[in-house]
Amino acid sequence: MPIFLEISGMSFRVFTPSGKDFVTNFGNTVTPIFSFTIYTADEFSIDLTEIVGKDADGNDIVKTDGETATYTNILPGTVLTKKPVVTNTGSYDQYVRVKVTIDNATWWLSQNFELVSILNGLDSTVWTLNDAETVGPTANSDTITYVFYLNNKLTPDATATLFESVTIPTVLTQADMAGLVAGTFSMDILAEAVQTENVGTTAIEAFDTVIDNAQP
Repeated sequence: MPIFLEISGMSFRVFTPSGKDFVTNFGNTVTPIFSFTIYTADEFSIDLTEIVGKDADGNDIVKTDGETATYTNILPGTVLTKKPVVTNTGSYDQYVRVKVTIDNATWWLSQNFELVSILNGLDSTVWTLNDAETVGPTANSDTITYVFYLNNKLTPDATATLFESVTIPTVLTQADMAGLVAGTFSMDILAEAVQTENVGTTAIEAFDTVIDNAQP
Protein backbone atom coordinates (compact mmCIF):
# COMPACT_ATOMS: atom_id res chain seq x y z
CA MET A 1 0.00 0.00 0.00
CA PRO A 2 1.42 3.45 -0.86
CA ILE A 3 2.72 5.75 1.83
CA PHE A 4 1.03 9.07 2.56
CA LEU A 5 2.22 11.66 5.05
CA GLU A 6 0.40 14.78 6.18
CA ILE A 7 1.78 17.63 8.24
CA SER A 8 -0.36 20.48 9.42
CA GLY A 9 0.90 23.57 9.29
CA MET A 10 0.75 27.22 9.65
CA SER A 11 -2.04 29.69 10.30
CA PHE A 12 -1.82 33.37 9.50
CA ARG A 13 -4.16 36.11 10.78
CA VAL A 14 -4.13 39.69 9.55
CA PHE A 15 -6.10 42.91 9.75
CA THR A 16 -7.39 42.74 13.28
CA PRO A 17 -9.20 45.95 14.32
CA SER A 18 -6.32 46.75 16.67
CA GLY A 19 -3.88 46.70 13.76
CA LYS A 20 -2.10 43.59 15.01
CA ASP A 21 -1.53 40.51 12.90
CA PHE A 22 -0.62 36.99 13.85
CA VAL A 23 1.23 34.03 12.44
CA THR A 24 0.52 30.83 14.34
CA ASN A 25 1.93 27.37 13.76
CA PHE A 26 -0.45 24.71 15.00
CA GLY A 27 1.83 21.74 15.27
CA ASN A 28 4.44 19.83 13.41
CA THR A 29 3.35 16.20 13.64
CA VAL A 30 3.79 13.84 10.70
CA THR A 31 0.95 11.33 10.53
CA PRO A 32 1.52 8.18 8.46
CA ILE A 33 -1.98 7.54 7.12
CA PHE A 34 -0.79 4.37 5.42
CA SER A 35 1.98 2.11 6.65
CA PHE A 36 4.37 -0.04 4.67
CA THR A 37 6.48 -2.41 6.70
CA ILE A 38 9.77 -1.91 4.88
CA TYR A 39 9.78 1.77 5.82
CA THR A 40 10.17 3.33 9.24
CA ALA A 41 8.99 6.75 10.36
CA ASP A 42 12.55 8.05 10.27
CA GLU A 43 13.11 6.77 6.73
CA PHE A 44 10.00 8.45 5.30
CA SER A 45 9.09 11.84 6.77
CA ILE A 46 8.70 15.54 6.06
CA ASP A 47 8.88 18.72 8.10
CA LEU A 48 7.04 22.01 7.61
CA THR A 49 8.44 25.24 9.04
CA GLU A 50 7.82 28.93 8.45
CA ILE A 51 10.30 31.80 8.30
CA VAL A 52 8.62 35.00 9.53
CA GLY A 53 11.48 37.51 9.55
CA LYS A 54 15.00 38.24 10.78
CA ASP A 55 16.32 38.73 14.30
CA ALA A 56 18.72 41.51 15.36
CA ASP A 57 21.68 39.44 14.15
CA GLY A 58 20.17 38.84 10.73
CA ASN A 59 19.26 35.21 11.39
CA ASP A 60 15.97 33.73 10.22
CA ILE A 61 13.15 33.63 12.77
CA VAL A 62 11.64 30.16 12.29
CA LYS A 63 8.21 29.22 13.63
CA THR A 64 7.09 25.67 14.44
CA ASP A 65 5.02 23.79 17.02
CA GLY A 66 2.44 26.40 17.96
CA GLU A 67 4.71 29.41 18.29
CA THR A 68 3.20 32.80 17.45
CA ALA A 69 4.61 35.92 15.75
CA THR A 70 2.81 39.28 15.89
CA TYR A 71 2.78 41.87 13.10
CA THR A 72 1.82 45.46 13.84
CA ASN A 73 1.03 48.59 11.79
CA ILE A 74 -0.30 46.65 8.83
CA LEU A 75 -1.39 48.77 5.86
CA PRO A 76 -2.30 48.15 2.22
CA GLY A 77 1.00 47.54 0.44
CA THR A 78 2.67 46.03 3.51
CA VAL A 79 4.82 42.99 2.73
CA LEU A 80 4.69 40.37 5.48
CA THR A 81 7.45 37.76 5.65
CA LYS A 82 5.79 34.36 5.53
CA LYS A 83 7.92 31.61 4.00
CA PRO A 84 6.57 28.05 4.24
CA VAL A 85 9.38 25.53 3.76
CA VAL A 86 8.96 21.77 3.33
CA THR A 87 11.98 19.61 4.19
CA ASN A 88 12.45 15.95 3.33
CA THR A 89 13.68 14.60 6.66
CA GLY A 90 13.47 10.98 5.50
CA SER A 91 15.73 8.66 3.55
CA TYR A 92 13.73 8.40 0.31
CA ASP A 93 12.60 10.71 -2.48
CA GLN A 94 9.07 12.05 -1.97
CA TYR A 95 6.40 13.78 -4.01
CA VAL A 96 5.01 16.83 -2.19
CA ARG A 97 1.94 19.01 -2.36
CA VAL A 98 0.96 21.99 -0.21
CA LYS A 99 -2.58 23.20 0.45
CA VAL A 100 -3.19 26.89 1.18
CA THR A 101 -6.58 27.65 2.75
CA ILE A 102 -7.78 31.24 3.14
CA ASP A 103 -10.95 32.25 4.95
CA ASN A 104 -13.31 35.14 4.16
CA ALA A 105 -13.17 33.69 0.66
CA THR A 106 -16.36 35.34 -0.60
CA TRP A 107 -14.95 38.75 0.26
CA TRP A 108 -11.55 38.01 -1.28
CA LEU A 109 -13.05 36.72 -4.51
CA SER A 110 -15.13 39.88 -4.85
CA GLN A 111 -12.00 42.04 -5.01
CA ASN A 112 -10.38 43.20 -8.23
CA PHE A 113 -7.29 40.98 -8.18
CA GLU A 114 -6.30 37.31 -8.26
CA LEU A 115 -6.07 36.02 -4.70
CA VAL A 116 -2.97 33.90 -5.35
CA SER A 117 -1.21 37.08 -6.51
CA ILE A 118 -0.68 38.09 -2.87
CA LEU A 119 1.78 35.18 -2.52
CA ASN A 120 5.17 36.65 -3.44
CA GLY A 121 7.90 34.42 -4.83
CA LEU A 122 5.58 31.62 -5.93
CA ASP A 123 7.48 30.06 -8.84
CA SER A 124 5.32 28.32 -11.44
CA THR A 125 8.36 26.47 -12.78
CA VAL A 126 8.78 24.83 -9.36
CA TRP A 127 5.15 24.45 -8.28
CA THR A 128 1.99 23.67 -10.25
CA LEU A 129 -1.35 25.06 -9.06
CA ASN A 130 -3.91 22.37 -9.87
CA ASP A 131 -7.01 24.43 -10.64
CA ALA A 132 -9.13 21.27 -10.73
CA GLU A 133 -8.61 20.86 -6.98
CA THR A 134 -9.43 24.44 -5.95
CA VAL A 135 -12.28 24.14 -3.45
CA GLY A 136 -14.65 26.76 -2.01
CA PRO A 137 -16.31 28.75 -0.85
CA THR A 138 -19.29 26.55 0.01
CA ALA A 139 -22.55 27.00 1.88
CA ASN A 140 -20.92 25.53 4.98
CA SER A 141 -17.47 27.07 4.79
CA ASP A 142 -16.39 30.52 3.60
CA THR A 143 -12.91 29.33 2.72
CA ILE A 144 -11.01 28.64 -0.47
CA THR A 145 -8.24 26.06 -0.76
CA TYR A 146 -5.52 26.06 -3.42
CA VAL A 147 -3.41 22.93 -4.00
CA PHE A 148 0.17 23.31 -5.21
CA TYR A 149 2.23 20.34 -6.42
CA LEU A 150 6.03 20.32 -6.38
CA ASN A 151 7.10 19.63 -9.96
CA ASN A 152 10.10 17.50 -9.03
CA LYS A 153 10.82 14.82 -6.46
CA LEU A 154 12.01 16.14 -3.11
CA THR A 155 15.22 14.28 -2.32
CA PRO A 156 16.43 13.49 1.23
CA ASP A 157 17.51 16.61 3.16
CA ALA A 158 16.29 18.87 0.33
CA THR A 159 13.89 21.77 0.91
CA ALA A 160 11.15 23.37 -1.14
CA THR A 161 9.83 26.89 -0.47
CA LEU A 162 6.27 27.57 -1.60
CA PHE A 163 6.45 31.38 -1.43
CA GLU A 164 8.51 34.08 0.28
CA SER A 165 6.00 36.59 1.67
CA VAL A 166 2.46 37.94 1.53
CA THR A 167 1.57 41.41 0.25
CA ILE A 168 -1.53 43.22 1.46
CA PRO A 169 -2.84 44.61 -1.85
CA THR A 170 -2.48 48.36 -2.33
CA VAL A 171 -5.88 48.58 -4.02
CA LEU A 172 -7.68 47.81 -0.76
CA THR A 173 -9.26 50.72 1.08
CA GLN A 174 -10.61 51.11 4.59
CA ALA A 175 -14.10 50.66 3.18
CA ASP A 176 -13.00 47.45 1.45
CA MET A 177 -11.53 46.07 4.66
CA ALA A 178 -14.77 46.73 6.49
CA GLY A 179 -16.23 43.84 4.50
CA LEU A 180 -14.00 41.31 6.25
CA VAL A 181 -15.83 39.30 8.89
CA ALA A 182 -14.46 40.36 12.30
CA GLY A 183 -11.86 42.46 10.45
CA THR A 184 -9.49 39.51 9.99
CA PHE A 185 -8.53 36.77 7.60
CA SER A 186 -6.51 33.64 8.12
CA MET A 187 -4.22 31.56 5.93
CA ASP A 188 -3.56 27.92 6.82
CA ILE A 189 -0.82 25.77 5.30
CA LEU A 190 -0.89 21.97 5.03
CA ALA A 191 1.97 19.92 3.52
CA GLU A 192 1.56 16.35 2.32
CA ALA A 193 3.96 13.80 0.83
CA VAL A 194 3.77 10.41 -0.87
CA GLN A 195 6.29 7.87 -2.05
CA THR A 196 7.70 8.21 -5.58
CA GLU A 197 8.01 4.55 -6.54
CA ASN A 198 5.20 2.69 -8.34
CA VAL A 199 2.66 5.51 -8.04
CA GLY A 200 3.12 7.49 -11.28
CA THR A 201 5.64 9.81 -12.88
CA THR A 202 4.40 13.12 -11.46
CA ALA A 203 3.24 14.37 -8.08
CA ILE A 204 -0.35 14.73 -9.30
CA GLU A 205 -0.37 11.16 -10.60
CA ALA A 206 1.17 9.89 -7.38
CA PHE A 207 -1.42 11.55 -5.13
CA ASP A 208 -4.21 10.38 -7.43
CA THR A 209 -2.89 6.82 -7.10
CA VAL A 210 -2.73 7.03 -3.31
CA ILE A 211 -6.23 8.50 -3.06
CA ASP A 212 -7.62 5.82 -5.40
CA ASN A 213 -5.95 3.08 -3.35
CA ALA A 214 -7.38 4.57 -0.17
CA GLN A 215 -10.97 4.19 -1.37
CA PRO A 216 -12.90 1.25 0.08
